[in-house]
Amino acid sequence: MLIQRSDMRLVFTAGLATGFGAITAMPFNYYLGMTVLAVGTGSYAGVLGLGRQRLLGSLLGSLVLGVALPGLRGLPMPLALGLALAALRLLGGLMRLQVGYKVGGMIVVMGWLVHDQQLGEWIHLRLIWTVLGIVLSLLSLRLFWPSSAVSQCWHALGDLLDQLAVAVLVQAERLGQDGIGPASDRSVQRRRIAAMRSGLASLRALRPRVREELGIQPQDHPVDRLLERFETTCSRLIGVVQGLESARFGATASSLQPLEAALPATEAAVLEAVAARLRLWQRELLPLQGRSQALPAAPTELHGWPDPWMAVESWLQATDRQSLPLESLQPLASRLVLCRQAQQLVDRMEAHWREPDLG
Repeated sequence: MLIQRSDMRLVFTAGLATGFGAITAMPFNYYLGMTVLAVGTGSYAGVLGLGRQRLLGSLLGSLVLGVALPGLRGLPMPLALGLALAALRLLGGLMRLQVGYKVGGMIVVMGWLVHDQQLGEWIHLRLIWTVLGIVLSLLSLRLFWPSSAVSQCWHALGDLLDQLAVAVLVQAERLGQDGIGPASDRSVQRRRIAAMRSGLASLRALRPRVREELGIQPQDHPVDRLLERFETTCSRLIGVVQGLESARFGATASSLQPLEAALPATEAAVLEAVAARLRLWQRELLPLQGRSQALPAAPTELHGWPDPWMAVESWLQATDRQSLPLESLQPLASRLVLCRQAQQLVDRMEAHWREPDLG
């Protein structure tokens, strides 16, 4: 899309701010619209981060200007202004301001060169318009097409779960066909794995904004802890899919013992069950994609693993593994480990999801 929802929100909010400033007929009202344009982003975290930087930079610039303007009047103006800006940059670096010191620099320069005769009124009104612009930007995220980094994260996670479910089902079909499939399908699956890794990277890139949005001690917030567990689970499931994609297949089923020949179908059944749980997780996340800091409810639908899969361990213990051909035993063992890993990842994720202290 050429025009994003966040762009429409920003234009609409900036227009409202400019109109409101004009109606008040107060001096320097254009700073209201400028602040909205400067801090307006697609989430609360972005507005809070930029707004805090802009407000701190404004306060720092006002402080430096208030001290330097009367204190350095005896020096030539270029030298005095340069010293004031150097002091501002030094203080901004100590405060770890990334963009705020630029705002402070504009206040120092404009106050020194343009508004030196009305300094008190100009500084106070500019700070008031700045605060109002930040508040209006936050309200717009709530009132006009609500959006937040948390809801964006749930949306990205839902897309990733959908991609994972498709990839797992493809591996289940491959196991059901005894590993036989055209080379084009394998190429599509490799591209699908690359897309999932890209989606996981995008999800991780949202996490700092989510933590900023969650406030104090975000690492203890249930939303952040659940997102972290989802990230870990999805990352390991992608590894399972990649491992199954590269797994070798041994002899054909007709040359194996009956129980051993049935193992690919058993593995396919457990992978189908894993994909079904991923689809269920995605459905639980759908209602959260327009809400801020909401926690998804753990699935209430009980699930069980296929009976043949649960009997695999007892079959392995009862089977004389020395009688099995090595060329079929090695790929079977690797696939069984990967399928067991997928099952355990689902079980652990849902157990963590249902922990009482999470909600």
